[in-house]
Amino acid sequence: DRLEDTYLQLKPPGNKAMKNHTALDATDGSTSDQQYTDWEREIIECVADDLGISFSEAAGVAEAQPFCLAQSWGAGLSAPQTAKKLIRD
Repeated sequence: DRLEDTYLQLKPPGNKAMKNHTALDATDGSTSDQQYTDWEREIIECVADDLGISFSEAAGVAEAQPFCLAQSWGAGLSAPQTAKKLIRD
């Protein structure tokens, strides 16, 4: 099934292969060596700033949507783009 194959390719955080994945900077097409955990922390900071909530509350928002995070990481979205997607969804 294609949906299941897609899900398996975009496993949520904790997958060792994803932690070593290089994110694509969507603004200029260049790559960075930003690790998944750094990217995720930046997302949480953006969510906290955008919603005016604490870091721990923003972490809860992010952790409640692991598939959205996995999709965004796989698509190479920046942390601010992903934060906006998390808030919107």
